[in-house]
Amino acid sequence: MNRRHFLKSASAFIGIFLWNPLQVMATGPREFCHNEIRAILSDMSAAQKIGKAYLTAHPHEKCFEFLYQDVFEGRIDRQTLAIMKARDFQDEDMVMVQGWYLARTEARLMALAALV
Repeated sequence: MNRRHFLKSASAFIGIFLWNPLQVMATGPREFCHNEIRAILSDMSAAQKIGKAYLTAHPHEKCFEFLYQDVFEGRIDRQTLAIMKARDFQDEDMVMVQGWYLARTEARLMALAALV
């Protein structure tokens, strides 16, 4: 491996890890979060209504920074959500929102949708 090949490979590898933070810096965390959520949820307005109902029942979680940084660690994608939801079901960490039982992660995602 020559120096040029090494530098190209290293910069590509580093770019993968910096892409998400660079996107956040370019758009702002709320706009970036909004775009991440829109890519996952099919009906944003319904999610926002459910999110508002969840936040009414859990007002201590009505904080964008808490939900986005502490709960989702600044990253929202389908794979991470699936793992978190499966853990909620396993731990029986469910909440009732408007007559529906949801994994707490799912309810928190909709709460984020309501906040952005």
